[in-house]
Amino acid sequence: MASKTVSATILMAILSACFLSGCIVCKSGGGPVSRSEAARIMGSDFTPATQEQKESFAELGQTKKDWLNNMPSLISSGIGNSTSIKTSQKSNQSFGKILKCGWWPSRVASMERVEKGGRSETYCREETLFVPGYPLIWPIWTDWSGTYVQSTGDQVGRSSAYGLGLGTCVAGRMKMVTPVSLDLKNGSTPEQYDVIKFWYLAAGIVGGGRVNHKYYGQLLWTAFPVGSAD
Repeated sequence: MASKTVSATILMAILSACFLSGCIVCKSGGGPVSRSEAARIMGSDFTPATQEQKESFAELGQTKKDWLNNMPSLISSGIGNSTSIKTSQKSNQSFGKILKCGWWPSRVASMERVEKGGRSETYCREETLFVPGYPLIWPIWTDWSGTYVQSTGDQVGRSSAYGLGLGTCVAGRMKMVTPVSLDLKNGSTPEQYDVIKFWYLAAGIVGGGRVNHKYYGQLLWTAFPVGSAD
């Protein structure tokens, strides 16, 4: 029994390593793309924040809620050789909103800033989560978000996820575009982006998709290139 337990532990460690280092979302796809190319790949242009969104972000920024310091970035994808950026974050997420998302779409606003002084831009994100039936039944998941530069309202990222099972572990389809760097002077708009479009079955055992300039297949959590996307 002990040997079986050890074998199972080793197997899980190997699978975890494959998942963390080999899956499609960890690939660079040959490097980032321009803003116009990112919009073309996603199939729609970037859209600025609405007045309602701007007011929601401004309200969150004026609250007395403390910023959470030295957090990993929620906006930058961190794929390929991208540097993991530590940021400060604040959000109006709550336990009530988590439960609410099982019965109707629940919106959460968040803000993120790079810890490099006053020159760095602040990014605002609105995420909508809808998990029909949660927490009473094994749910369908839908999640979509938009990310904006606070000073200008320009959109610099968005994502969508649809899937089956808790956390989309049975099957899923995801699309996301994120800026390569968040370390920009106030009022600047990122010019380089990572674009990821992929699908998977059985928590990633089988899958396929695109990252920037390349198409990939995926088997046993390990991605392999299957052609150029240019």
